Amino acid sequence: PISAVERKEGDAPQVLRRMPTGIGGLDQVLHGGLFRCGVYMVMGRPGTGKTTLGNQVAFNHAASGGHAIFLTLLTDSHDRMLAGMQAMAFYDPQALFTRISYLSAYHVLESEGLPGLLKLLRESLREQAATLLVIDGVVTAEAAAPSELDLKKFLHELQVLGELFGCTTLLLTGSRGDADAHYAERTMVYGILHLTSEAHGSRATRYVEILKRRGSDGLHGRHAFTICAAGISVYPR
Repeated sequence: PISAVERKEGDAPQVLRRMPTGIGGLDQVLHGGLFRCGVYMVMGRPGTGKTTLGNQVAFNHAASGGHAIFLTLLTDSHDRMLAGMQAMAFYDPQALFTRISYLSAYHVLESEGLPGLLKLLRESLREQAATLLVIDGVVTAEAAAPSELDLKKFLHELQVLGELFGCTTLLLTGSRGDADAHYAERTMVYGILHLTSEAHGSRATRYVEILKRRGSDGLHGRHAFTICAAGISVYPR
């Protein structure tokens, strides 16, 4: 990608291309998918489906010929996480360690902070030639940031890495229902997907809403989704 400073006056603006998530209903809501090289946040309380969504997008991306890195920060072990994915239709054991790499970076974050985490990401993206990065447990990186400014700098550098290596990024993080929660991240990312689950009598319904769509209108409102053996299925309203 050509940065703004490299463009000459009079050049046509860069056309933003889409990266489909492979989840049909979600791509319909997103009007074709995520913007390539963009950084997106997936927010939701525990159990709303963030990790399943991140894995499903990663496996779909691998199935379409891309390479993905799934990086965790103080979350479930990879063995336990993948054990829960094996029953789902999108899971492909052949893609593991060939087109999808699972990395744990909490110890790097703990010992070297956000600069060490960026160094690890830069090296991993270069070595794996990854075109999709999923970071699970971003709330841990938020807690490790000395200040909100340091967190914003980290997110900015993450965006620069995405543009440099042609990599789209998904940040999976919790949601406290607080309007000010994750404010720094909200201001920096291309888009925000909010996952919720609401009780209706003895039943519960899951919803996804696109809270932020930089450069795209998307389909407004909340859209029901389910998690079953097929994985996540979104039903646009």
